[in-house]
Amino acid sequence: SSSSSPSSSASPLSSSSSSSSSSPSLEQWEYPMVAHPKLDAKHNQLMTAGYMPSPLGGLIQYGVFTGDDSDAKKTPHKPFQFRMPGPLPPAIPFMHDMAITEHYTIFVDSSMEFAMPFGEGGTGPILKYNSARNFSFGVVPRFATSEKDIMWFHLDHPMVCNHIANAWEDPNDPDTIIFHAPVTYEAIDIFEHVGYWGKMTEFRLHLPTRTITKHQFDDASSISTEFPRVRDTLIGYPSRYAYTVRHGAQRTNISGLAKWDLYDRKLVAEIDFGPNESTVGLVGEPQFVPRRTPRADHHVDVGKAEKDEAEDEDDGYVLTTTMRPDHSTWLCIYDAKTFSSEPLACVRARERFPFGLHGAWRNLEDL
Repeated sequence: SSSSSPSSSASPLSSSSSSSSSSPSLEQWEYPMVAHPKLDAKHNQLMTAGYMPSPLGGLIQYGVFTGDDSDAKKTPHKPFQFRMPGPLPPAIPFMHDMAITEHYTIFVDSSMEFAMPFGEGGTGPILKYNSARNFSFGVVPRFATSEKDIMWFHLDHPMVCNHIANAWEDPNDPDTIIFHAPVTYEAIDIFEHVGYWGKMTEFRLHLPTRTITKHQFDDASSISTEFPRVRDTLIGYPSRYAYTVRHGAQRTNISGLAKWDLYDRKLVAEIDFGPNESTVGLVGEPQFVPRRTPRADHHVDVGKAEKDEAEDEDDGYVLTTTMRPDHSTWLCIYDAKTFSSEPLACVRARERFPFGLHGAWRNLEDL
């Protein structure tokens, strides 16, 4: 992969780029977008999916938005629709996140479904776990034009994967995609407790044979975790570190943060908020912020897998929100490299933030 720095040109969703023949415009987009579109900072391309659950089973629309200088202009892309391969309606799969590599987009067909009728008239759960729905990965070339281009990988058991840490093409075998995420195999009720949170796991998808190999991280069996994030400029490319929230003993609060080594599949460090979780409350998704803004003469190279070249990947901060028992919200800043339990700063927000809020860091020059 090229080691050029991420593009600093116009956003893929800018008015000038959205009118390009290479990319759909927002006006052409038919469905509400999923919560986690993925931006390839190297190529200035945004991959996303639109999803509209319905009694007919829920069509999914996939598309690519490109920036002004994107090489995707050479490959015009028209959005297309498809359905997950699971049970036919009325089973409606819950699709929340997706992953990318430099050349592929990965969808997850989880064992979580929308309950029908929706929430039983407002009195029941919105989502349900279906143990009869086996998990599938769908891998599609980035500029595919038809659902016929999707390569499906099927597990022989149910599994839930709500959020994805990262994925990339193996530098030693481009036909293999490496995928990291917290997953669980248990029956769950996400509105009763957060005990569904998963164990950090690596999956390797071999494209020619459609086979899957799975490795659970060391120490993962004792730590339930969720909301994984990596350095944003490395989304879709080899990244050594991921940051997650970790689950508390009470199974209703989050007791801290965790830092994982995706190369060696192990836990690096934890930030523990102590045994009295009620003093902290709920902790939000961690967000990595680089210590220095990437410039032409200083950046973390995108697409390099060698461990010795990732030494500065964690040179920055981890930001997270804490929702405390008095209903106040605090933004806390930690050192991402040392991962010390002592925050560098905590600032009270003027407004209350909801639990599970997703966010992204942008420098002023990116806005």
